[in-house]
Amino acid sequence: MPRASRQAPPVNIARRDERLEEALEVPANWRTISITNAAQALSLFSVLEFSEDVPSPATYTRNLWVRTEYVQGGNILEDLGVGIAYKLLQPCTVAVEDIVAHGNVQNFAVDPVLLNEGWFVESRIRPGQVLLLENECPSETFNFAYETSMFNRTTHVILEHRWEQLVPILPPEDPLQMFPAVKYLCIRVSAMLNHLKALQLIDQLLGCKKLERLIVCVDSGEDRHCVKQNLVWQFLNHRAHFSEHRLAVHSIARSMKHEWEAIVTEGRTIWDRVGDKEETQPMDERGGLQGYL
Repeated sequence: MPRASRQAPPVNIARRDERLEEALEVPANWRTISITNAAQALSLFSVLEFSEDVPSPATYTRNLWVRTEYVQGGNILEDLGVGIAYKLLQPCTVAVEDIVAHGNVQNFAVDPVLLNEGWFVESRIRPGQVLLLENECPSETFNFAYETSMFNRTTHVILEHRWEQLVPILPPEDPLQMFPAVKYLCIRVSAMLNHLKALQLIDQLLGCKKLERLIVCVDSGEDRHCVKQNLVWQFLNHRAHFSEHRLAVHSIARSMKHEWEAIVTEGRTIWDRVGDKEETQPMDERGGLQGYL
């Protein structure tokens, strides 16, 4: 796996004004960091470089989200004199090296393509919770067939990819090999998947004795419940009754941004919402939640 470059990228910051100094004085500003494009990464690097004579504000970071996200139009980075850029490339790793060097990140959301490209390869972070995000470039490929000590203490995992898409690239002998300590896993399966195939995949996962709780979200599109006639939901929901409370089936797959917001604001996360009717009940033929009419 390629090693992340430690050479600092060129920084194009027009003004290091009082707003940067103010940011360094407020630990709350650094509790949650989101890096979604190269301009953001360079801006962050500049602030951290500016703070080299004081304790790094990165020591306060507990939540880290890193994924290339394509956006339209300008944003606050323009106020810092940074031209809008997009794809997170290898030189951008220097922007997060200080954050991960302190090893204080507890919740980590990351695009696995970046992991394959060598990001965080020497990271000291040992997050308790990991969100693996879909890459927004369909042409990008990745695999899970590599080992990293970074996830040795990860007990909670939420996957954005549909499980049936991941299975072909996972180690067949242990599909959760990447997370040796995982106890709680949340996955999604397509509402259009063959119901017998879905049942087979979930039974295989339930065979992983280390899993204490498996949440399966039937994915009909973000923030949309499946209908009660959906065979995937019906078969998995029936299976859940014979799982000794290890399996929970949700009729909706919430967006990862929704889950992340709940985590960083200490709201009701997917683990807290297990069994909620708003999560488990499917739609009826009239478009209302079954049991709410």
